[in-house]
Amino acid sequence: MTKAAIIKDLEDIKTKIDSIIETLEVMSDEELKKSIVKARNEAREGKLRDFDDLLDELGISV
Repeated sequence: MTKAAIIKDLEDIKTKIDSIIETLEVMSDEELKKSIVKARNEAREGKLRDFDDLLDELGISV
């Protein structure tokens, strides 16, 4: 295995570990979990906002 291949593998491993850490942080944040569940339920209930309307409300033009 070449040095470049080893470095690439280590970078991939670091990316996966960072992702796992981030997931664990989200899972341990009760307020964030509640917010995610609430947003998911609102989406299922059709309580969505049109993206263009949101941009207009924020004064952002595209």
